[in-house]
Amino acid sequence: MSHQPKLTAENQTELEELGFTLEAFQGQFLLIFAQCNYDTLRSRLIQLIQESSPLDIHTITLHPHDTALYQRIQKDLQGQQPQALMVLGLESVQSLEKMLASADLVREEFRNNCPFPVVVWVTDSVKAQWMQFARNWESWGVSSQFNLSREELIRFIQDKAAQCLEDGLDLTETKWLELQGELEAAAAELQLAEPALAPAIAAALFTLLGICHKQQADYQKAIDYLEQALVGWQELHRWDYQGLVLTEIVDAYFCQTNQMPLVSKSSRQQHQIPAKVKDYLQQALTAFNQAQRPDLIADSLGVFGEVLRELQDWQQLQDLAQQALAFDQGRNRPDKLAIDYLFLADVALAQERWQEARKLAVTALKWYGENDKQTRRRGDAGTRRIEISPHISFASLRLNVFSHNAGIVEELQSRCYWILAQSYPNLGQLPAAIAQFKSAHDLSEPLANPRFYLEILGNLNELYWQTKDYLQAFKIKQEQQTVETQLGLRAFIGASRIPSPVGTVGERVNIGNRAHVGNRAHVGAPLLALEITASGREKDVRELVERVRRNDCKVIVIHGFSGVGKSSLVNAGLVPTLRQTTASGQCIIPILIQVYADWLQDIGQQLTAALARQQIQITQPLDSTDAILEALRQTEQQLHMVLIFDQFEEFFFVVEQEAAQNQLFSFLGDCLEILSLKVIFSLRRDYLHYLVDRPGMGSISNNILSKEVLYPITNFTTAEAHSLIEQLTTRSHFKLESALIEQLVEDLAGDEGKVRPIELQVVGAQLQAEDITTLVDYQRSGTKEELVLRYLAAVVQDCGEENQSSAIAALFHLSKNTTATPL
Repeated sequence: MSHQPKLTAENQTELEELGFTLEAFQGQFLLIFAQCNYDTLRSRLIQLIQESSPLDIHTITLHPHDTALYQRIQKDLQGQQPQALMVLGLESVQSLEKMLASADLVREEFRNNCPFPVVVWVTDSVKAQWMQFARNWESWGVSSQFNLSREELIRFIQDKAAQCLEDGLDLTETKWLELQGELEAAAAELQLAEPALAPAIAAALFTLLGICHKQQADYQKAIDYLEQALVGWQELHRWDYQGLVLTEIVDAYFCQTNQMPLVSKSSRQQHQIPAKVKDYLQQALTAFNQAQRPDLIADSLGVFGEVLRELQDWQQLQDLAQQALAFDQGRNRPDKLAIDYLFLADVALAQERWQEARKLAVTALKWYGENDKQTRRRGDAGTRRIEISPHISFASLRLNVFSHNAGIVEELQSRCYWILAQSYPNLGQLPAAIAQFKSAHDLSEPLANPRFYLEILGNLNELYWQTKDYLQAFKIKQEQQTVETQLGLRAFIGASRIPSPVGTVGERVNIGNRAHVGNRAHVGAPLLALEITASGREKDVRELVERVRRNDCKVIVIHGFSGVGKSSLVNAGLVPTLRQTTASGQCIIPILIQVYADWLQDIGQQLTAALARQQIQITQPLDSTDAILEALRQTEQQLHMVLIFDQFEEFFFVVEQEAAQNQLFSFLGDCLEILSLKVIFSLRRDYLHYLVDRPGMGSISNNILSKEVLYPITNFTTAEAHSLIEQLTTRSHFKLESALIEQLVEDLAGDEGKVRPIELQVVGAQLQAEDITTLVDYQRSGTKEELVLRYLAAVVQDCGEENQSSAIAALFHLSKNTTATPL
């Protein structure tokens, strides 16, 4: 809404009463809820109260990644006490439930340390969550309600719909979510009122709600709303809007199809795009022709090209791309020209015109470069990076979003490099193909297009193998398996560490070996990996987190036998949970250390990255114990640091001299003098004695083997193993027969009645590799020991034929070594 909303008499009265309340409660804490669902009205009200009030009113806008409200307020005020405080942005906080619950626990801190009225601007949705998760604190508050009139609501919908359909809305993920909240509030208010909505307003409202839901990856609800909108625009004979909504419907169906997981080898076909999508596509093109809008036909290539490529309708894709090219060449649109040439390159590649495919891909890259030059000339070069997501709306793509969303550019450039790479092997140029595939890999995001990303990894693995670069081939294979596990496409990861879950909102997580920031596409994704929750290890995570939060627990030693799942518990359970937890109102920041060749450098790098994520600037490099200790001390009042040393037995392999080992322990002793800091070691049980009689452990009375410090991790019970297998295979659509699961658990448990996690993963991975899903097939395949041997044989094979003898010798040595075992 471009105009300033008019204040109703009710809003004016509420605003005046709010001003009187602020003045009346000077020197006292009072919680005031200013309830308003609309950003423009809220901004107008804040402007008016700041202009009219004689008070010094301080304003804080929360960041989406904030987790502790009291801590954020104290950090922002820096010891100052304003006459009144306004808090904005709660509707954008991604961990709002946790923020409210923690604020409720420290509510007395507000009363004791905030002697001024605090106005919290909330939507209806936020207020409802406040009542649910901070009921005690909510009871302290008073409320003011501000609403738009019916006329303003209708104008709001009209303006947003026109802007979205005619120009496109270039919004961040957070702003799309805020818009959805405003629209849902408007819909609820208008549907309760009389008279009924005019058809044009209803169609506009359904269109906006559909696009918003698509932005949140709620594709089915998006389709439902958009199909209702389509009926309205058809009745109104708005051919242009019909075409635009049809394009959004096609895009939603395509995204929904790509969101579906791969299935097992026994039925490996890709999920098919519904037949009606092609019909919708044709209807959209017809509507654009009826509206005499060749620009919209050209703009639609970004969506329709993806669908036609998936359908392998190369003729229509070529026709549409050439039509778009003819339009865009006359209007100097480098961003669109890049897309035109990209799809023409796709057609040439499919038709095995290798030289032409390469030339067209190079031309597309040239136009991406030209667009970047124009962007820089416009002064947009410093525009922030927005993570690419798989549900970019067509309404957004119609903008020149390349200057605002580097992720979109990189994903399309990745496709260009992939086409180049595909053409080179057929031209006899394997090294050039590898270089192009690496470029495609580096630019692609696993969450943007998982199938494409995994295809690139498969291509790289194959070419590295052909060129006998077995180490790189194996690393790529490991990344492929890790990505498949994180995205729920693989049930068992084998002998590798269970990776951290994806979708942890606002936290930087590793997907494969790539760093990625969780975004709104993954809101609702589990905090813990399924391997943790399904196996009962969530209880261990909770107990460990509780120890971290306790003031009397400075050091924790997680221990267990080899293969029991210690590293998986740390990486896929403890670390992501700590990142979403607070202690005494402070954010807990886990610093995970897994490399010990230069432990000081790694601690410094990990700490620097963690502080940067908290928007804390470092004035000097953290390359010495003094610099690291100073940084830890300076953040003591803001953050709850936890140093986690995973697979710590490797430290004693790498650093052999006792004096050199004691340098780390002495440093940790200095760290432990910081009241809130904790240290966690995770190591094999047979290495516990290496921790005894070390300097720096005075905070635990030098009794590191006490039960207050040790935390044992044991093998799975048969019930835990059964639950884990059942849930992992269900998630990945690698469905195992119930009788097979029963027999498998019995075989894995053996006489001891316990299941080693690593053996479960290895045997499960081999079952999946051989596509064994029934008890009969399992019994034919041999014993579980034979499955393990075939798994190890595949590992040996990955070393290359000329290296197999050495690999077998290494495995034999490990199996005979009592301190280092292959499983």
